[in-house]
Amino acid sequence: MGYVMDHIYSTLPDRNTWIAETIADMLESLREHCAWTEGFWDFGDFGRRPWNDLQNIDRDIRLLANHLLRLLKNNQAP
Repeated sequence: MGYVMDHIYSTLPDRNTWIAETIADMLESLREHCAWTEGFWDFGDFGRRPWNDLQNIDRDIRLLANHLLRLLKNNQAP
């Protein structure tokens, strides 16, 4: 989530928009793609994994961070 928050902060046009509502809106766009406590993570070309199959190891951290960052970048307005 640190990578996600860094990305969100870096994309804000004005630092005055760094408020709870703005951040919540951006995080909300990830909701349907997350499987924190049930279901499956769908990593597209990188596979599909049960929610509890991710581990705190470099490979899985990179997989999840890249997945969430891709989703955020795809949801940004032009």
